[in-house]
Amino acid sequence: MEIESKNVSSSPNKVKSGVGIPAYHDNDVLCGRGQSANIHPGNVAFRALVQGRLEEFNSQPNTGEGNILKSKITQSVVDHIRFLDPPGRFL
Repeated sequence: MEIESKNVSSSPNKVKSGVGIPAYHDNDVLCGRGQSANIHPGNVAFRALVQGRLEEFNSQPNTGEGNILKSKITQSVVDHIRFLDPPGRFL
């Protein structure tokens, strides 16, 4: 199945290919470099959330039980973003 590519508005919150996420919102975490991703409200909140859990994460050993706890901490950060209203997405 071939997907037709369309040009969408050149607005900074639009996907140019016309396929996928048409717009993002303030709870989304944008993957990218530069100031636009850096100052996006979702990224600012994500960095604060990660910073708040960093000491707990780093205090865990890198073996066995510590790795299990690190995975749980990481998953809790992802879950926090995804359970916001509207749900945050990692884009």
